[in-house]
Amino acid sequence: MHETVDEKIFDSEVLFGRWGRETREALCDLEEVDQKVTFIQDELVKLEGLAGQCPLDDALMRYEHRRNEATMAEYRENIEAARFTPISPELLQLRLALRGNQEDTNRFVMALEGWISQEKFFDPENLKRIFANAAASSVQPNHPVAAAAHLF
Repeated sequence: MHETVDEKIFDSEVLFGRWGRETREALCDLEEVDQKVTFIQDELVKLEGLAGQCPLDDALMRYEHRRNEATMAEYRENIEAARFTPISPELLQLRLALRGNQEDTNRFVMALEGWISQEKFFDPENLKRIFANAAASSVQPNHPVAAAAHLF
C-alpha cells in the first residue's frame, strides 16, 4: 500500500510502522471487499481506544458487541452442525430434487447463507417448481416438500 505525497511515494510501513505493514498484509490476504471494510473498521476501533479518543475498554466493548452481533447466527449454525443430527427426510428430498439443477442449487445455498430471502426460496410455490423440474428430468424424489418452514 503506497501513498503519494507531493509526488513522492511512501510505503505504508514508513508512514505507519509495523501497524502499516501488518494492516497491508492482512488486507492482501482478504478477498472480498466486505471483509476488507470490516477489517479496517475493526482496526479503527482499536486505534480509537489506543489514541485516547475514548477509554480503551469502551472501544473494545463496542468492538466485541459488533463482532458478536455480526457472527452469532453463524456461531449457532456451527453449534447445530457439530451435533451431527440426521438430516430430515424433507431436506434430503429437496437436495435430491436440486441434483443437476445448478441455478436452484445456487439459490438454495444463497438462502442458507442469508444472501437471499429464505422465505422466498422455501415458498411452497418455489418448492413445487423445483420438484416439478426434478420430475421432468430423471431425478424423482419420493415426495415433494409440503411445508419447508420446519427444514431449518
